[in-house]
Amino acid sequence: MRRYEESLVDLTELLKLKPNSEEVLCRRGIIYRKMNRYKESLVDLNNALEINQNSICTLGELGITYCMLKLFEDSIANLNKVLEINKVLEIKPNDVEALNNRGAIYCMINKYEESLADLDKLLKINLNNTFALNNRGVTYCMMGRYEESLAV
Repeated sequence: MRRYEESLVDLTELLKLKPNSEEVLCRRGIIYRKMNRYKESLVDLNNALEINQNSICTLGELGITYCMLKLFEDSIANLNKVLEINKVLEIKPNDVEALNNRGAIYCMINKYEESLADLDKLLKINLNNTFALNNRGVTYCMMGRYEESLAV
């Protein structure tokens, strides 16, 4: 069941506690987009991007939102930034942020094994990386591997 209004209330309250949370701004931007409230979505997503210019989640969501608004050039520009992560990994194969971001992208495009490979590699470098642990849990869930998802 879609409870977007309740999610908005919760995320807005959370932003009062963590006003500079890129993750919360991005999530609220996603909810706004799902409610077809694109202008509000863009405000939150652009604010999230100001906090972290390399956020794959935010760049990807901006790409989707711009696409929904038929602003295809802006959409492509944001999605092209997402693809630049692969270039970073060629230079620094153990770049923790790039591994996490690419793992998240792989999950978004249903390339679950590739996602797990990146996230597992990252967790060998830093076992306590909460972003990677979260993304690995999401990936397991998307694969239907619920027990492993909960174990993360």
